[in-house]
Amino acid sequence: MFTLPLILALTGTVGGFHVPHDNVHDVAWATMADGSTAILIVTNNYSKVLRSNDGGLTWFPVAGDGLGQRSPRQVEFHQPASGPALFFIGTDAGVYAYEPQTGVVQDVSFGIGGHRSVISLSAPLPGSDGPLALAVSEGEVFLWDSNQLAWTPSLITNLNDPVARVAVAPQFDSTASPGPERTLLAAFNGRLHVSLDGGGTWNIHPAFPGTATGRSDDWITALAFDREFLTSGIIMVGTGDWDLNPSSGQTSRLWRSTDFGATFSQVNISLPGPVCQILSTPPGPSGSRDFFAACLVFPNVEDPETWVGVLRSDDLGNTWNDFGNWQDFFLGDFGTSAVPEPLHPLITLAFNPDYVSTGELLFGRAEGFYFTNDRGNKWRQLHWRIPQEIRELDSAIDPSGNTLIYAGCYGAGTIRYDLGSGEVNLLGANPVTTVRPVVCSPSFSDDGTVFIGGWEGISAWFEYFAGGDNPFGRKGWFDPPANPDYIRSLALSRDFDGRQGSADQSILWSSYRFGAAPRTIGASGFGSNLRSLNTMEGGIELPNRLWKIEFTSAFDPNDPNGWSGIYAIVNKQLIRLENDIWKLVWTAPTSIQDFALVPGFSASDPRIFLALYHNPCTVLVEDGALSGGSVTATNLPQGDIEDWFISDLDLPPDFGIRPVVYVSTWGGGIWKLDLSSALPAWERVGGDFPPLWSDSISLLPGFETHRQMAVGTHFGLVTGADLANAPWKYWDGVPVRRDDYDPGFRFFDPAHPDNTQPDRVWPWEFIRETHPMTSALSINGREVKVASRDGAWLDAFGIARKVAFHTWKGPGAGTVHMRVEDPQSGALLNALSVDLDAPYPLEKAVVIGVGSSRPVRVVAEMALDSGEIVLFDGMTFLR
Repeated sequence: MFTLPLILALTGTVGGFHVPHDNVHDVAWATMADGSTAILIVTNNYSKVLRSNDGGLTWFPVAGDGLGQRSPRQVEFHQPASGPALFFIGTDAGVYAYEPQTGVVQDVSFGIGGHRSVISLSAPLPGSDGPLALAVSEGEVFLWDSNQLAWTPSLITNLNDPVARVAVAPQFDSTASPGPERTLLAAFNGRLHVSLDGGGTWNIHPAFPGTATGRSDDWITALAFDREFLTSGIIMVGTGDWDLNPSSGQTSRLWRSTDFGATFSQVNISLPGPVCQILSTPPGPSGSRDFFAACLVFPNVEDPETWVGVLRSDDLGNTWNDFGNWQDFFLGDFGTSAVPEPLHPLITLAFNPDYVSTGELLFGRAEGFYFTNDRGNKWRQLHWRIPQEIRELDSAIDPSGNTLIYAGCYGAGTIRYDLGSGEVNLLGANPVTTVRPVVCSPSFSDDGTVFIGGWEGISAWFEYFAGGDNPFGRKGWFDPPANPDYIRSLALSRDFDGRQGSADQSILWSSYRFGAAPRTIGASGFGSNLRSLNTMEGGIELPNRLWKIEFTSAFDPNDPNGWSGIYAIVNKQLIRLENDIWKLVWTAPTSIQDFALVPGFSASDPRIFLALYHNPCTVLVEDGALSGGSVTATNLPQGDIEDWFISDLDLPPDFGIRPVVYVSTWGGGIWKLDLSSALPAWERVGGDFPPLWSDSISLLPGFETHRQMAVGTHFGLVTGADLANAPWKYWDGVPVRRDDYDPGFRFFDPAHPDNTQPDRVWPWEFIRETHPMTSALSINGREVKVASRDGAWLDAFGIARKVAFHTWKGPGAGTVHMRVEDPQSGALLNALSVDLDAPYPLEKAVVIGVGSSRPVRVVAEMALDSGEIVLFDGMTFLR
């Protein structure tokens, strides 16, 4: 089995100017009955519960029984003295249990109500007869009865605390007299509640009596027992404010008790922010037990006051040190986050059950997932999302009748799949690497045009078969005049034709960049003529970026009254554009995830199918207002689809004679609903779907004849057909392109004048695509890293038979020394050196092979004379 240093082998991700959201709210690492280990992580947004049974090498979804429609926040493994050993997953609306041997997920919210926000879970040591404790942000503690399989209330405070904490004495003994063996702790609004009788009675500790109300008040942000609490009597408490934008600096303190919680003393330590997680480990490789602590504020290379990493105490919490590991986090960009602010304090630490011999821990937070195998001395970033995760896809037919599928990936740019030949191509150096929308032109067989959007803006791909017949005379990638912000949705008019001189080249996109207002822009002429479309009826600004856009056949780009005949979704609202103004059509009870207009949509057939976040999962809206009537909404049958989160929805072109709705689900495969049935019910499409999560679905051209479809998953493309037991095909062996911004790369610059720890990571400089050095060359993304000091080096892990190091030859270029090692043993597999000096600039891929596909560690070290540089534009791992 591969160990965690190989976790990057399948889990790298990327984005120019953009650190991917590999956030982890909580992690549980446990030993199963057969001796194997399992890791569960919960991450941001709905649906994101992931498991690994190979030490973190690969990650797969945990879903079912409605878990996908919840926002997971906490996970804990509970192995009682009697009863089943389960992972418990706390969400924004209940608790779920996951049985790792069978993979079954079950809602186990019995006893806590249906809408409780779980914010903290704590279990005693495996084999103890103590309870699993749960704290909800509404100010209550519940205890799990492993025999009754239900929760019982233990503490009601009538407070509300989004950073509530609960802790159970590790060696809990329900038969003991009240005291240390039956101690429970709970923190709400700065108060520490203590129970010495297993939750029967509670008292407020006099050292922590206050009630916090605002973020700048003093909250209890962390609780931890020493694992040997019965002999040491040690309890650790973290307090402080958790205002993410403090005006006068954050306050934070760490408290320690050595008398079973009777008294507490403040630990002498300076912290940049509140400690949000404290972990006590069993004896490690050194033979001593460790305490670890992590702060809300992360090291920022530009702010020395934040230079505190993950702390460790070697004397049971009396003194603390990060041993310089603050520098290990310099490669992360933590200035922005996709995680809502109230969830930022959800920071996690977990140790390998075999910590005594491995010294391995995992560390997760709002932006970033990390691993150490030396008791926290050095950390490296990990990922659960991979570059070839397909977020959106589209398909079209070329002039020869071949079906082409274009996949927009989370780091690998755009991949083209030829369904007939089986050929797979990375489309050159992708100017947009982290792709969201992918849209093929309705006139694709003539104009060969594909639009993509993402963090780096909009780009167009012109297929070579079109011969450059477009307004720019281009082939391959081209950036049309467009908004450079983060494109989240994009659509083309139904009569769009990318050829030179065509009458309709209308585009509509919606963009968003953290800290800036969303913008929705209509454009004609490939974006040369822009119009702002950010206003709703009544002069109200759009509340957010549009999540999806669809043109109707009623759209006229030359209407003197403004653009009309376009639908979109934003949050809970379905909206329609009329004369450049958005009008509300319908407001859903929960967020709208996707929608599709019925083929042939018109005022006489104004049906729109929608997928929602929560139940009802699917709704039919009829926009009768188009013909002077009213808007109606009808819930579609739910049934088994209620167990899954719907990630995409599509309708077939022959919907008029075969009214079937198709949806892809997160962790549940592809489903369909035949509305022509006497009793419509959701059923799975095809045979067993691979254990992957699905982001998108495309019914392929000619679907009415062959019923074939493509599905974008977190491991790339899967294709199949809506035929009885039709097998699903996973497209394996696709080259993986990682941009230089991939968090899987560790950069080192030992000779940098500010680097006081040369053996730790240090960020390299970068230059933009507009720099004179790169402006004449095609680059992946909008930037490229630069090594300018001798001895600078980088490394990455992957699975490959060949690895290509993307760079340039040219005047003043230095030498790159590459070697490939076995990640476990460190044995050298291959090495080469290439002098990149040349009389004129030329793109260069330094390729090194290892024979058959296998896990590898790739190291590239730069040998630079004075004034020389090496440019680095990422690597491709060929399998």
